[in-house]
Amino acid sequence: MKLYLVRHGETDYNIEKKILGNTDLSLNAEGIKQGYYLKELLKNENIDIIISSPFLRSKQTAEIINENFELEIQFDDRICERNYGEFEGISIIDFDFVSFWEYNSKRIGTSETTEKFVNRVFDFLNDLKETYNGKKILIVAHGSTNLAISAYFAKTMPTNLMDISSKIESMEVNEYEY
Repeated sequence: MKLYLVRHGETDYNIEKKILGNTDLSLNAEGIKQGYYLKELLKNENIDIIISSPFLRSKQTAEIINENFELEIQFDDRICERNYGEFEGISIIDFDFVSFWEYNSKRIGTSETTEKFVNRVFDFLNDLKETYNGKKILIVAHGSTNLAISAYFAKTMPTNLMDISSKIESMEVNEYEY
């Protein structure tokens, strides 16, 4: 099986450097352009299945890319962005974002723990392996989800998930095989 992994395009919260977890925002004009850029990058791939987070920003990105393939997009809650609880919508500079991503950290406020978040993404990947062996799958998700996926394929859980953030770029296609 081969996975193609992309992050959704830009939203206004991304520009404003606000925490965007379960807040369901649409793409802005730049995010739509980025979706078309990803569509162009993937146009020569033979994608069998597209799975997206159900959040609007991912769904819109998946729909743009899907113009190449005309597949039925599947949605899976397990690849949604981490729930930041009461920290949704606040500025990243007003929040200890790095400590928040320590794997063994306790719940901060009403947020989802890093461990619970990572386990739900890993559960999704384990199910893919069993269900879609030999297929080429495009996953359209979120920055944090993509970090967890990268950790899964690295077969090592870093102490802090943000330690691998430099390996994930916004408008690129990351590929994994298993």
